Amino acid sequence: AMNFFPVEWREERAILSQGATGVPLDGEAASRLQQAGNAVLGIRPEHFAVTTDAADGIAINVKLVEPLGSDTLIHFDLAGVSAIARVDPALRPKPGDRLSLRPQPGKTHLFDAANGQVLR
Repeated sequence: AMNFFPVEWREERAILSQGATGVPLDGEAASRLQQAGNAVLGIRPEHFAVTTDAADGIAINVKLVEPLGSDTLIHFDLAGVSAIARVDPALRPKPGDRLSLRPQPGKTHLFDAANGQVLR
């Protein structure tokens, strides 16, 4: 299932509506959000990348880890929303670990906050 986060364009960047967490978006997605002002950001679990550069990602605290063999699911809360990221099983995170996730360029989806229509 896709993760959904309320997001808005503020201070010349994408910010999660429930707090001041910045979201790194590629140029096309950032442009669509800037035009809309606010939206719902959709990210599939497999479209998060773990990054070692905290300034280049979204800091999360791992709540639950589900090792599935070929993948590992990480459960976390972000801006009041429960979410899941699928990561490489070699990562081996533990509950309580702090990670930095980045949406993969071209893999995010923006929806109109009022009617749910895809923003193009």
